[in-house]
This record gives sequence, C-alpha cells and structure tokens, in this order.
Amino acid sequence: DRAFGDRVGKGRLTSDCTPMESRPPQGNAIVTGESAPDVGESGTARTFTLEIKRGDVDLEQLSYFQSEAKKGTLMNCLLSYTEWIKGCYLHNASATQDLLDDLSSSFEFYRDEYIGKDKQSHGRVPEIVAWLTIGMEYFLDFMFFRGVIELPEKKSVLREFREMLFDLAKGQSSCIEEEKPVVKFIQKLYALLESGQAVVLDRTRPVDYKPLNFIGYEDEQYLCLNADMAHKAVVQLCREQGENFTISKKSLIKALAEEGLLDSDKGKNVKSVTISGRGNVKLLCIIKQRADEIAALSE
Repeated sequence: DRAFGDRVGKGRLTSDCTPMESRPPQGNAIVTGESAPDVGESGTARTFTLEIKRGDVDLEQLSYFQSEAKKGTLMNCLLSYTEWIKGCYLHNASATQDLLDDLSSSFEFYRDEYIGKDKQSHGRVPEIVAWLTIGMEYFLDFMFFRGVIELPEKKSVLREFREMLFDLAKGQSSCIEEEKPVVKFIQKLYALLESGQAVVLDRTRPVDYKPLNFIGYEDEQYLCLNADMAHKAVVQLCREQGENFTISKKSLIKALAEEGLLDSDKGKNVKSVTISGRGNVKLLCIIKQRADEIAALSE
C-alpha cells in the first residue's frame, strides 16, 4: 500500500465529522511472494525487494531458528531489545529528544552518503538505505551492550551489512528504472517489433498496402509511429502478459519528450514526416539511438 510506504495515516472522522488525529504506520511491513508485485515505478520505489534463490537459505540453520521460535526465544529477544530502547532513550523527555536528534542527523548522513555513490537512483532508495542502516546500527549496539558480540565483531558486521545493502540498493534502482513508463513502453515496443507482432515500414519506399499490425514507419534515425496504434499495441501486450500499463497516450508522449526521446516540430510533440516522397504525416518520431539505450536495460 502506497500510504504505508509514504508513512501516511488513514484520515478518519468522528461521528460529528471532526477530523481525528491520523496515526501513521510504524515499523516495516515484510511481505513474501513468488514474484515481485506489478505496482509500477511509484510502487516499486516504496519497496525493497530481496530475491531468494534455491540454495540461498541454509535449511539446517532455518530449522534451528524455527525450533527456537517455538520456544519463544526470538520473541524474548525482541522484547529485550524494545526494553533496552525504552531504558536508554525513552525514560525522560531529554533522552527522547536526544534519540530524535540522533535519528534525524543519522538519516541525513546515510541518505546523503548513498546519494553521493549513486546519483541516478530514485529518491526513495537513499531513504530506504538510511533507515535500514540505522536499524542495524541500533540493533548491533544492543547486541554489544548485552555482551553477545565484541566491539571488533560489531564493526565488522556493520561494515559487511553496509556493503551488501549498497549492492542490493543498486539492484533496486535498476528495478525502479525498468518500471518507468517510458522504459517499459520502449522495451515492449521492441519486443513487438522483433516478434513481428507489430510492423513498421520503410518511410522512403512506396507502400502498396499496410498490414493489420502496422504501427508506423522507420528510417535510419527514427521510429516514426502512429501514437494511437503504438500505445494500443503496448497496452495489449502488457495485458496479455499479465502486466499493467495504465499511463495514457497523452502522458506517455509527454514523458517520452521529457526523456529526450522525441524529435519534433517546434512547440509540438509530433513531427511532420514525408512518406515515400509524397505527402507529409504528423507522427511520433522516436530517436533510435536513445531508444536502443533504453531497450538494452532489459538485457
């Protein structure tokens, strides 16, 4: 749910329609599934996906922790952690304010640190990295306080965790990029053309007939598309593959222009193109070089 990812509480009213204080979500929701949800660029940016393959989980260790969970060990561990947090940081107003100040400064530091390493990432990825790092840092402090680990091990585990987190975050950024409507449109468009499900004709040659799956023309520089036909073909392909492509034609054209994918007449998003040396037709002219770069993201 996007509201959970945004930390936004559900608006409620009393019986006399007076607004009640909202209660934003607390904690992180952990969801398991066989595949990542198809929730588009925005939804993907609000999740942090971990792919677990066969052999990644040590089943013997898993069985051990499952047996400990039945005994209540993990529950008691979490209780001990929360009691430690309360004892250290929530016992008076001054300590609580110190905690809030530390969380704020740590969040900004870790967020900005990741942005410096991955400037092209979606804005939510550095935030996720910052909060997960802070969570691990506090838990390791608790483990050290309880004498479970020594200081060198604490530093080593945190360093290893951060290296793994950065690698996973870069993968998350790639997943978000592939969910962008422009990226999905170009990749699906290329799939249609390569499979023959859609056809573009050479704009410099005479055309005797147009096949039913015709969506436009091409030359060495451009894919000159009928916007309605191309958009409809991609929407249909996504529907057949069980995916969503809900962006409207108008919004898609705007997004293509913003990404520098279009060559167009001044003040327009379409271009007047000469077909077979005859009349001109206004078409959506996608720059092939830019489109090739985007299509390569899925390889």
